[in-house]
Amino acid sequence: MGVHQKNRLLIRLRRLEGSLDELQDRLALVTLEGVPNYFGPQRFGIAGNNLIQGQKWLDTPRSNKRRLSKTESFWVSAIRSWFFNRALSDQIDEGIWNRIFLDDRAQLQGTQSQCKVNEIDALLLKRLYQMGIHPLMPLPYTNALNDTSTTRSNSMKQSWQKQEEILARLITLGFSREERCTRLYPENMEWEIADSQLILQFSLPKGGFATSVLRELLNFNDCSGVEAEV
Repeated sequence: MGVHQKNRLLIRLRRLEGSLDELQDRLALVTLEGVPNYFGPQRFGIAGNNLIQGQKWLDTPRSNKRRLSKTESFWVSAIRSWFFNRALSDQIDEGIWNRIFLDDRAQLQGTQSQCKVNEIDALLLKRLYQMGIHPLMPLPYTNALNDTSTTRSNSMKQSWQKQEEILARLITLGFSREERCTRLYPENMEWEIADSQLILQFSLPKGGFATSVLRELLNFNDCSGVEAEV
């Protein structure tokens, strides 16, 4: 816990339907361009229950600043994750999710090393296009909108404006700076398609969700908890 750098996944998807040629194209595209680094649905609980409970908790007046319980921290984390996902979705629509701007922060692929972008030159753009670095976007905290580029800050502000009251209550909890890459790159990706099945292998850095990769490939139902048919 806290020591590992990445996870290696082996996933089998059964009962494929639709165009296998299109699936091959999507797989190839992911190896070239990565995927949006969404927090996966499991972060939000069954039917979004973590978000529901978290908002109820934020709406309840508190008379002291006691330490959050583990459950309360989990609820609050889910709400912060939702704000990140909302902003990321809008930046995809705007075509800026995988771009880097002056005063952005960026992270090296496969590491936790970060840097502020003070200059955009050919070398930086080459590393960006070759998946060597990824743009970072802040999660909600007091100075989040000032710790990124003007372009990304303006987009985030627009994305979050309808939830300003929730955001204001969230920020009063005093989070330290926390950022997350807007792009997720699955390393060493390999696959085999046969007999209406896809066998897929790849590695993700800690914090990456396999469901964020799968959602860019196909529509799927998770039947892992369903008793197998005889």
